[in-house]
Amino acid sequence: GIRDVAVTGVQTWCSSDLQAPSDIKLLHHSDTAHSGISWILFFVFFLLTAAYFATQTQIRFLLFPPLIVIAYEMFAHASLCPWAKYPWILPLACGLTACAGVTIVGWLGAGPLAAALAVFYSTVVLRGLDIHIPPVIAVSLLPFVIPHPDYHYVVAVTLGTLLLTIIYSFWRFFTSLAK
Repeated sequence: GIRDVAVTGVQTWCSSDLQAPSDIKLLHHSDTAHSGISWILFFVFFLLTAAYFATQTQIRFLLFPPLIVIAYEMFAHASLCPWAKYPWILPLACGLTACAGVTIVGWLGAGPLAAALAVFYSTVVLRGLDIHIPPVIAVSLLPFVIPHPDYHYVVAVTLGTLLLTIIYSFWRFFTSLAK
């Protein structure tokens, strides 16, 4: 039955010599990291600024988990990160998917069909904006675990991504002057 198929699959996987084909270059973390220390300083500055504003304004989701992933990739891997080239799309993409998540939870509750619809909508938004930002999909799913999500979440997400975009743009400007 299904157990035998699973066991056979695991045994095959564990016994195989898993190596990348010779024509595929695997990137090591150090190959893709931004050189210098400025990205770390600006990344930490973003985190501290967002955390400060979140605590001072009581806008809890100004700093939300997918935003930290988005920011890290932008700063640490700016040359490879697809959304780092178009940072001003972030507030729009995150705001739209946050709004969709809140709306879908409001209409359908936090069930599997609603989650699938939120993921589908997020994919449509990303395709419509012609950008690859997988963490944005998680933005639409956060309302499923927030008690009583409402438009405050959408505002917080949009403001958080706008703050990231501004600080990232300053960093890019600063690094371009240093060259």
